[in-house]
Amino acid sequence: MTSLSYHLDDIVSCCGGKVAGENTSTFSDISIDTRKLYRGEQTLYIALKGLNHDGHAYLQAAYDKGVRAFMVSQLPTLSDFPGAGFHVSEDTLSTWQKWVGHHRSQFQIPVIGITGSNGKTVVKEWLNQLLAGTRRIARSPKSFNSQSGVPLSVWQLQPEHELALFEAGISRPGEMSALEQVIRPTMGIFTNLGSAHMEHFGSRQDLANEKAGLFAHCTEVICSDHYPEIIKAIRRHAPNTKLVTWGTAMSDYPAGVLDDSLQHTSLYIQCGIHREVFDLPFHDEASRENALHCIVMLLRLGYAPNWIAERVRSLVSVEMRLETIAGKQGCILVNDAYSTDEQSLHIALDHLKVQSRGLPMQLIVSEFEQSGIEVERQARMMERLAGEYRLEHVYMVGSHVCQLEGTGPVQYFESTDALISTGLLQKLEGRAILIKGARKFAFERITRLMQEKTHDTVLEIDLDAMQHNLNAFRSHVNPGVCLMVMVKAQGYGTGSVDIARFLEFNRVDYLGVAYTDEGVELRNKGISLPIMVMNPERGSLETLIAHRLEPEIYSLETLERFVGHLANAALKAPFPIHLKFDTGMHRLGFEEAHIMELIQRLKAASQVRIASVFTHLAGSDAVDLDGFTRSQVDQFVRMADQLQEALGYSFTRHVVNSAGIVRFPQFQFDMVRLGIGIYGIGSGPEPELKPVARLKTIISQIKTIAPGESVGYSRSFVAEAQRRIATIPVGYADGLFRALGNGVGWVNIQGKSARIVGNVCMDMCMVDITDIPCKVGDAVEVFGDNPTITHLANAAHTIPYEILSTVSSRVKRVYLKEEV
Repeated sequence: MTSLSYHLDDIVSCCGGKVAGENTSTFSDISIDTRKLYRGEQTLYIALKGLNHDGHAYLQAAYDKGVRAFMVSQLPTLSDFPGAGFHVSEDTLSTWQKWVGHHRSQFQIPVIGITGSNGKTVVKEWLNQLLAGTRRIARSPKSFNSQSGVPLSVWQLQPEHELALFEAGISRPGEMSALEQVIRPTMGIFTNLGSAHMEHFGSRQDLANEKAGLFAHCTEVICSDHYPEIIKAIRRHAPNTKLVTWGTAMSDYPAGVLDDSLQHTSLYIQCGIHREVFDLPFHDEASRENALHCIVMLLRLGYAPNWIAERVRSLVSVEMRLETIAGKQGCILVNDAYSTDEQSLHIALDHLKVQSRGLPMQLIVSEFEQSGIEVERQARMMERLAGEYRLEHVYMVGSHVCQLEGTGPVQYFESTDALISTGLLQKLEGRAILIKGARKFAFERITRLMQEKTHDTVLEIDLDAMQHNLNAFRSHVNPGVCLMVMVKAQGYGTGSVDIARFLEFNRVDYLGVAYTDEGVELRNKGISLPIMVMNPERGSLETLIAHRLEPEIYSLETLERFVGHLANAALKAPFPIHLKFDTGMHRLGFEEAHIMELIQRLKAASQVRIASVFTHLAGSDAVDLDGFTRSQVDQFVRMADQLQEALGYSFTRHVVNSAGIVRFPQFQFDMVRLGIGIYGIGSGPEPELKPVARLKTIISQIKTIAPGESVGYSRSFVAEAQRRIATIPVGYADGLFRALGNGVGWVNIQGKSARIVGNVCMDMCMVDITDIPCKVGDAVEVFGDNPTITHLANAAHTIPYEILSTVSSRVKRVYLKEEV
């Protein structure tokens, strides 16, 4: 790929500002995240500022990776960055967007802009599938549609591209005009209009008006005439743009459904006097709408209906998530066995690096289908990626690349069978492996061969939802306040190591665990963040010290015991400890009456230094306990002040938990502790959270029982009429409470609730599907969106913590990450 190169002076000519430092570097790449920076000498690093992030804090990290061209709003000390040049402006985001808009202006090709409340990414990916092999296409990587994602997407445009597909998303008024200046679409699709982000707009029409700004300079825009607000918005905000509608008989392309089944949908579009039929291999309403947008766009681009129909039959679902799962023999697998292209390969390799935990990394990849990239160039790309990402081996599969001779770490195989038959994969131990291939190569066979557990029941951990929740709480944390996140009890059942790796990548300040062995596991997996152990057991103190874990000290006895163990340790500095104050919870901690004796003991214990003091609030989520909460905080402040004055040095103070972060910002002090909230479970006025964990399984068998027949042990359910009963492989040994049996709990099948009938068994349970059209093998959601963990907890008369943390270790954890 031929990349355009630029100079910092080019930015000044286009966007103004000034250049400082040694202005000699050129760049062809852009980075806003030093964690994903590999070709530093070719990269412009842009220091963006956000609510809880300042890219200027990572200038040195970028410089250390070879970057010599920077875009900043605050000029650092130039002598600290010899050989580097800095473009300086007041607002790096707007300058960057304007600069990428200039880059976009270099290309006179069709650019399709896509916006709407839902379906943007699917429409874009389906257009890419339908047009594969006809043109060289640049497109947004998955859902790069934000104020920073759009310029990253458009920057990919290079001279060899013949068409571009970019999506744009907004959440607040005034955002779309900036994105329009970056994308400058020549054609557009407005997918639909929903209620997302309505909190920032007065009405649906206001939301439609903002989104329609993307099409201000388009030649034509496609939309369904089922959305009158969209049509009105386009006519008002893009008056010179041709409006092309599909849907009702009054539209430009009347369209509808001819036939619908569980396997496919026959759609029709009226093109003049001809009715064209398209068989879509999906039957849901959203897929029909997305497909009709794509079909009309292809018709407008001049493709023949029969050619379009042939390609529509082959559409496949858009897999937007990377799965991280445990492999055999200590391997970690990142599974993306459904697609392959250069853009998404880079994203997947970035994710592999994050998940690798320091293990040697390997790549299993198919050749790029219909990409327009010659075989020799694909081979050179693999060699380059092996160097950039320090890949131990690259195994590439394809009938074209297999004719090449492997060099260095790259080996070629004719087919998936040929790779499997070598036995190489079965011998891999302690490796982090990305599995990425086009669908026809059936790499899911490799995933099944290499994964540790193959049960039909899985606990899906949505890392994007966790990212959303983390950001939501961070937006409520006062500037300068540190963040501790609790990962005890195996991350509340979600898997402590993987969650800790995610949190370390997202630069939290501290982790909290309950016991020493939990902290040891994190250290053994390469987690370097400070870790507080909340219940250090007597027999684990030497291990705790050896692994640099920091104990909670809650009594004079635990203090004396820990100081005694330090006597034999070769310490270069006092060991950090965390003091727990009991201010009314009456669980663990020093009471105020004992503070003077504690001070005397600490003065005599030179081997330790207080890292923090903290307390637990008994009712931070309960309005009726606010008076008690304030009395706890008052007592905590008195004790901390007395201790600090006596010892003569300061330490970190922390009091509030998930609910307290939002309800008591005045009590955030130096650090806050985020617990169950990051997993999407709230007990107070938390920000809008997303569920992180989903327990999913499938239907094993379906039976029809007659009136009078029973289900399960003790015949606790007897049918009064004929019923259809499905058995699913989830029982109380998996974490499904027995209390949820006999009609108390329910699961979700095909979007409908199916009550649990009879007693819950150890390894399975039975549900009533009489009114639900479904079959063996269909997906079942035990908890997630419906029912939520909170729903099941209420039904079982327990708390969400217990539902989540008791999911059995025999249930496979699958970590999902959108390719962004």
